[in-house]
Amino acid sequence: MNGTYVDRTQSAMSARERPKLSLLENKCWADIRTPPDGSKGKPCLFLDRDGVVIEDEGYQSDPNAIVIIPGASDVIRSANQKGWVCGMVTNQSGIGRGYYTWADFEAVQSEVNRLLEEDGCRIDFVLACPHHPDAEIPEFRHKNHPWRKPNPGMIEYAAQAYDIDIEHSSMIGDKLSDLEAAKEAGLTHAVHVLSGQEQLSPDQVQQLQSASFHVEQISSIKNFRLR
Repeated sequence: MNGTYVDRTQSAMSARERPKLSLLENKCWADIRTPPDGSKGKPCLFLDRDGVVIEDEGYQSDPNAIVIIPGASDVIRSANQKGWVCGMVTNQSGIGRGYYTWADFEAVQSEVNRLLEEDGCRIDFVLACPHHPDAEIPEFRHKNHPWRKPNPGMIEYAAQAYDIDIEHSSMIGDKLSDLEAAKEAGLTHAVHVLSGQEQLSPDQVQQLQSASFHVEQISSIKNFRLR
């Protein structure tokens, strides 16, 4: 696992009391929102954020512009009710490119969390990677950072933090890199949604299929049913 795990659970605190930043030594974001206690051996629903849970307007930095994609709350609520861990793993190269800051990201993510909570949903963790090979900010310029999807670092971090049953977990993403990260991390199931900006063909999606990795394509998260 890249970066030392730190329990940053703040479930008993209001949003106003929560720490503004939850950064690890590897300069990635790790907000562990609910206690790992009781989650041992449970599967996880891993979610990309932009284009999967919220409308992807490109390098989202305005909390007032957040729109939850129809059906996302229902899927997350279903995972909660089944006892699954549920969390977001998101590349945020806009930070590395200098388009917005961690404070901007925190403001957007807080609004996402608030809207989902209003819909009766719980997100257990949020992990974000700012690194990119062409980052304008030197500290985020990395040729192949282990947390940046298609690498599996964020998934592996969450798996260790919550002792997740990876084999029975699922990933929903809108990019090929989401599917590749899931496969590399040892998941056996992933879903590509067409609600994001990367419109993969069915053939591109199926090329990742193997005896140990089932991948499917749907129009939107609203069409997803937890196994």
